[in-house]
Amino acid sequence: MAAEITTVAGDLDEGGAATVARPFYDAFISYSHAKDKALASALQSAMQRLGKPWYRRRALRLFRDDTSLTATPHLWPDIEKALGQARFLILLASPEAAASSWVEKEVVTWVNPS
Repeated sequence: MAAEITTVAGDLDEGGAATVARPFYDAFISYSHAKDKALASALQSAMQRLGKPWYRRRALRLFRDDTSLTATPHLWPDIEKALGQARFLILLASPEAAASSWVEKEVVTWVNPS
């Protein structure tokens, strides 16, 4: 459902053959900071270790705002870009997430990419 797919290795391999495009992030984690911050952190940590080969730093590339963003006045454009570069959206649904305007914007952007 992501609107934009970013190639990680480029569009052509060394021989000039086209490479398969893949998302930059395997998943984007959307959650309520007020309620689910600890759960989101634990989920990210567990998913990055799950099935990880010994020679890789992490099994999956996951976007979670606390670990993937720096403080910037342009926060929403960075989040929107990450949503467009993610293969899946993981929504930690809770009453607090349902009440969050940020979570709502993330879900709406995921469902209706521009």
